[in-house]
Amino acid sequence: MNTKNTLHIEMLSTYSLVEEFKATRSTTLRLVDTLEGDDFAVQTADYVSPPKWHLGHVSWLFEMLLQQASNDYRVYSEEFLKYLNSYYNKFGEQHDKTQRGSVARPTTEQILEYYDVISRQVVNFLETNQEDESQRKLFELGIHHECQHQELLVYDIQHILGAKYRPSTKKQAPKPYAKQKQIHIEGGIYNLGYSGKEFCYDIELPEHKVYLNNYKIDALPVSCSQFIDFINSGGYQNYKY
Repeated sequence: MNTKNTLHIEMLSTYSLVEEFKATRSTTLRLVDTLEGDDFAVQTADYVSPPKWHLGHVSWLFEMLLQQASNDYRVYSEEFLKYLNSYYNKFGEQHDKTQRGSVARPTTEQILEYYDVISRQVVNFLETNQEDESQRKLFELGIHHECQHQELLVYDIQHILGAKYRPSTKKQAPKPYAKQKQIHIEGGIYNLGYSGKEFCYDIELPEHKVYLNNYKIDALPVSCSQFIDFINSGGYQNYKY
């Protein structure tokens, strides 16, 4: 492959990462754009985090990646660091998770400003450092981390607000599946784990061989209505399931 083509591929790769980053950040903000000011700071249980903490934490991780990737990076606010850390011992102390809702400062407004500042800094960094593959992978990890917190964020908002939570956008419910069919899988030795070169989590490594007995598996994913039927019919009380 010549140098011109290699550079073209690298530019496309970086461009797609920047666009993916922007789309991910926009999605996170859409999840909270119907919340009222007081909603952002509520913590209704030890295992629930206030929405403002989620917004700050995902930005905090990107800031830690910026600090790691750039020798002259200056931390946005030392005050934020302990509160927004969760369980990353590498990055210092963490605030008690069960007490995240007891902290008035940083305010929601400060967290949203922090979110915006870090977003702009990450975009600028990615657009000006497109040749470093190892750093690119770090920020790809940050994107996946934020996607995980989007799920947690919705879960926590629903715990805080219940039926009062109304997202700004709502997708149409999927059409009911056709009658579920089962597929028979022959037993034998199979390769499990990830063998590619793109992003994966550490729990997907290493690729390894495993022996499986004959088994059957549904051809289609279980729908929400099927899962509710399973719960209502006592599925969690029956040990065989």
